[in-house]
Amino acid sequence: MAKLQHPRLPGARDHFEEKGSFYFVMDYVEGEDLETIWKREVPNGFPEERVKKIACEVLEILEYLHSLNPPVVYRDLKPSNIMIRKQDKAVVLIDFGIARAVHSNATRKTAIGTEGYAPPEQYRGNPEPRSGLYALGATMHHLLTGVEPIPFHFDPVRTLRPDISAQMETVLPRALEMDPERRFSSAREMRETLEGKATSAPTVKAGKRKSSSARTGAPNMLPGILATRRH
Repeated sequence: MAKLQHPRLPGARDHFEEKGSFYFVMDYVEGEDLETIWKREVPNGFPEERVKKIACEVLEILEYLHSLNPPVVYRDLKPSNIMIRKQDKAVVLIDFGIARAVHSNATRKTAIGTEGYAPPEQYRGNPEPRSGLYALGATMHHLLTGVEPIPFHFDPVRTLRPDISAQMETVLPRALEMDPERRFSSAREMRETLEGKATSAPTVKAGKRKSSSARTGAPNMLPGILATRRH
């Protein structure tokens, strides 16, 4: 994997193998993860502007990872892996144990991630940069509503939080599309849409997602195919 150098990523100090397992030695990040903050402070949902700010910072990190050659796909984006650094309140991604570089000629990889946040293609062992946009969408939905995600099913955010803006109601379904081709084309496009800088807004109808789209393949794929890593 490429050497990561970004102010919002912990530095990798060393790596080693022991008893057939590989380990990374990463910089210690002092702060709290979003799952801890959510459980303590806002179990019914974060304010929208707070979630938007966090999401844009995460997307800046994803832009960097996806710009590397080859791109690095962070395959375990979820609230417990997003830290708010104590010294400057900046967002930091932690736990790169299952991140990997994705080569254009790569064959199928092992399915891994966290149930509810991982997109369909990751269950099939074929993660790509847009997989992170789905995981971020699932994370944002969780933080906004207080409802932990069920694989491939997300109720329209305004049915749970009527105060959420029309913009957020439009962004989340697009990030959570089952087909990567229907999501935002890049982390940059999603960030610019959240910031109101996109040249054109995505056209997605509000309302409950159809079961054929939201649940395709989920019942038979769940048992034994995904490594669940809840903290």
